[in-house]
Formats: sequence, C-alpha cells, structure tokens
Amino acid sequence: MLPRLLAPLSFAVALAFSLAPALAQSGHSHSHGHSHDHDHGPAHGGDLQHVGDYHLELIVEDGRLVAYLTDDHGEAMSAEGFGVGGLVLAGGVQNEVVFAEEGEGRLVAEGSFEASPDLRAVLTLTTPDGQSHRARFQPVQ
Repeated sequence: MLPRLLAPLSFAVALAFSLAPALAQSGHSHSHGHSHDHDHGPAHGGDLQHVGDYHLELIVEDGRLVAYLTDDHGEAMSAEGFGVGGLVLAGGVQNEVVFAEEGEGRLVAEGSFEASPDLRAVLTLTTPDGQSHRARFQPVQ
C-alpha cells in the first residue's frame, strides 16, 4: 500500500525538478536575495534577461545583433573582460555568433540579421572570473 501512495508523490517531485530549469529561464526573475525598488526594463526596446548577476538586453540594429550589458541595478558598465557568444536561429538558419565590445556596455555581433518574430538566441555571458551564465532571447515580439 505504501508504494502506491508514494508513486504520485515521487512523480510530482520529479516533475518539479525537471521543470525548475525551464521555469528559471523563462522571463525576468529576481529571486537572488535582495529587493528591487527601481525600474530596469529594456532601455533600448529589446529583450532584457537576467544573466547571472548582470542583465543583457538584445536588439537587432542595422543587420547586427547588439547586446547591452548592465549591472544588477540596470546601470551601464564596461564589458571589458566579459565574453558573449552563442547561437542564433533566424529564418530557419542557425548561426554561431561572438560579440565584440563597441563602447561602454555595448557588444556587437556582425551579420545580416533581420528583426523578425522568429529570431531566437541562446547567449552565454562569461564573466571576467570565468563564470558562465546562459539566457534565451527573443528580441522582436
């Protein structure tokens, strides 16, 4: 009798653990230990994601992908020592991209990208101390 009672519970626990990574990546969550009394929505009209202790906002501009790096309070910061790269799916074609710094907190990946709702990106931010954090982006809604 006891195994029959535990089966639904073990299924629920397994389901919760399997969904946790997906739910953690969906949207802009602030469960990192401090309160926020400020607005740090997308300053450039793109998709803003929390990536580790930082924020990245991704936009398409003049055929290039532009990522803006800000601190946890939404303030622009130097991208020196940071790395950003990943995969972009656009028009059914997958491209590997690497971003280069182009000004304070502005990183650019060259290409011929079009702002369209089917554009998706999975980017990895590597911090100066070697930590890597990943986020999913859809810059055009």
